[in-house]
Amino acid sequence: IAHAWIDRQLAFWSPAWVLGGCALTVAVALVVHTPLARWSRLPAWASIAYVVFLGVALAWTLSPRSPGDHYFDFDAVRPRCTAWRRDMLTALSTPEWQFNLGLLAPVGAVTALARRAAARRRLLLIAAVPPILVEGAQFAVRSLNRVCEGTDIVTNWLGLLAGYALVRAAVRIGRSGP
Repeated sequence: IAHAWIDRQLAFWSPAWVLGGCALTVAVALVVHTPLARWSRLPAWASIAYVVFLGVALAWTLSPRSPGDHYFDFDAVRPRCTAWRRDMLTALSTPEWQFNLGLLAPVGAVTALARRAAARRRLLLIAAVPPILVEGAQFAVRSLNRVCEGTDIVTNWLGLLAGYALVRAAVRIGRSGP
């Protein structure tokens, strides 16, 4: 069922926007990776990965949906943002929510590699802001043909923290030795 959902999503996204956003992300990553690596104490490859993972997530979630996507009738729906779903546990089992969990997990994983705790906290805070901005843009910019959902923010944050926690646990285990 997850593959069918992803195939359906790919059919309605504007590939030019996603690909353009990804290309811009790579260019930005190449420019900012050295200062980011110095500031965050991340290895150079990890600073590039941090920017690329975050940029790809933004490119994917801010790309306009095609008018042919009939998942929502955007002309009939007034701009609104659903705050919270009562059935959060059920919602987490759907492909859309699993995608949202996985969207920022790589960012959290790379963040966990920063050598200093203060840098890790700053990187987590930086990565926690885009989901709020994305949902705000989806609410405010009708031409994106997107619907703002508050639970997307929560699932993005959960994915960010899950990726961070898994890698931090692996780093601690690796340091403790056999």
